[in-house]
Amino acid sequence: AFMASLLAGLLDCRMQTEDESGLRDILRRACAAGALAATKKGAMSSLPDRGEIDLLLQSVPENQLQPA
Repeated sequence: AFMASLLAGLLDCRMQTEDESGLRDILRRACAAGALAATKKGAMSSLPDRGEIDLLLQSVPENQLQPA
């Protein structure tokens, strides 16, 4: 889920992340996707959709979902 979200984010911006904040946003979404997938059983059935990721990102302070 993390890798799929990361690749989707990079493809959305055509892999041109000029600024650090754009890359940080992509990585934050990827972290949220990975966190959501880890809360469910299964492989494909645990993958979150964009709506689930957006909902999590709205409910969690920005500094709590950052890549290490």
